[in-house]
Amino acid sequence: PPYYALCYIIKHTATSGSGSSGGGITLLPAQTINSAAQATSVEFTDIPADALEITVIFEGVSLSGTNNFEIQLGTASGYIVSNYDSMSQDESGANESTSISSFILRFDHANRIRTGSMLIKKASSTSYVQTGQFLAGPSATVLGGSQTYGSLSSVSGTVNKLRIKSSGTDYFDAGLISVSYKTASSGGSAAAGDKISEGNTEAE
Repeated sequence: PPYYALCYIIKHTATSGSGSSGGGITLLPAQTINSAAQATSVEFTDIPADALEITVIFEGVSLSGTNNFEIQLGTASGYIVSNYDSMSQDESGANESTSISSFILRFDHANRIRTGSMLIKKASSTSYVQTGQFLAGPSATVLGGSQTYGSLSSVSGTVNKLRIKSSGTDYFDAGLISVSYKTASSGGSAAAGDKISEGNTEAE
């Protein structure tokens, strides 16, 4: 009967592996912001050479002033500070900020926080594309959100690290930042049974 075939399709989809190596999404150790340190950047240096997707995750992150957030990829030679084409704006389409030196995320208010994620995908051996959505909190006060889009071209070398920094001299004063990645060996999609493996999640 037809429903036998349907049951087989559902069963096959649900139990198919996420790649021959059984890989999945790897979450790097999260970094909890210590405002007393007055750090103007947060780094993640354990991104593997074969990462195809990198996700930057904010939980209630804020800066001490009105600078924007900047996300930059890096190689063994240092952080990449050129060849970006990036834009961030309010969900309404207003208040646009652009950058050619980073993937940018608008902040603009010292008393607000950002919660959300930015997905950076490898488009070719020398390029990446990026999209992201973030709540402009706190959630008790509806302040809307921010969107961000961008690309990075002419990458020389292998990306193996990432940093989130202030666009000026403001420092991080609240929140938690984490980064996850997905490699070629991960295969499949989350719906096909990807697993999340978590490293040491003690705050740094």
